[in-house]
Amino acid sequence: MEQIIKIDEIVFKEELYPRQSVSYVTAGNYAAKMKAGVKFPPILLGRVNGDLILVDGYHRMLAHQKIKEEYIKAEIKKYTSLKELYKEAVELNNTHGLPLSSYDNLKILATLESMEFTPFEIESILKATPDRVQRYQSRIIRRPNGSQVFLKAPIARLLEKGCITEEEAANIDQSHFQVQQVKSIMIQLIALLQDDVYPWGDADMRVLGVEVYQLLGRSVSINDIS
Repeated sequence: MEQIIKIDEIVFKEELYPRQSVSYVTAGNYAAKMKAGVKFPPILLGRVNGDLILVDGYHRMLAHQKIKEEYIKAEIKKYTSLKELYKEAVELNNTHGLPLSSYDNLKILATLESMEFTPFEIESILKATPDRVQRYQSRIIRRPNGSQVFLKAPIARLLEKGCITEEEAANIDQSHFQVQQVKSIMIQLIALLQDDVYPWGDADMRVLGVEVYQLLGRSVSINDIS
């Protein structure tokens, strides 16, 4: 059933949001298109225990807020449980909008397991083979306090190769591991080395340079580049 809903009546539960992060660029693009008169499909809300919970359309809702809209068009569906609601949220995010990343799938997998979905159900919801699900599981580790850590691919590969311990992996600040950021860092490092201006005279920088050299030697060989 489609209705006009006041946005501040909508409940957003981060633990039920399939994605690891929000794309404010996408929300901004949607807002610009809305101001230009482009019509978007209604968002989907789920009614569970009296609450109107966002199921699908978070970026559309953010775009409405960005252009100071208080109301939004929404389809409302009744769910018997949060488990049923979450399953549909994942399936919808898997079929339209921004593609789910492998990193998003780690969060989804952990949530599905905590909700006690069966392995077969998890494979079906993630649209993944058993092998792929196992690879996702290997990228979810726990700190000594029991909290989960979702490893980005570069860190997971270092752990798999034995270059770092699980404890070291859990303590790495992964906010720096965006592909474009890493690429930029490597380009700058290469430029410093090529121009012979790397600060080898600084003891700390010398130690860091040696660590990079050792890690690269353990992780990749010249034969890996074709």
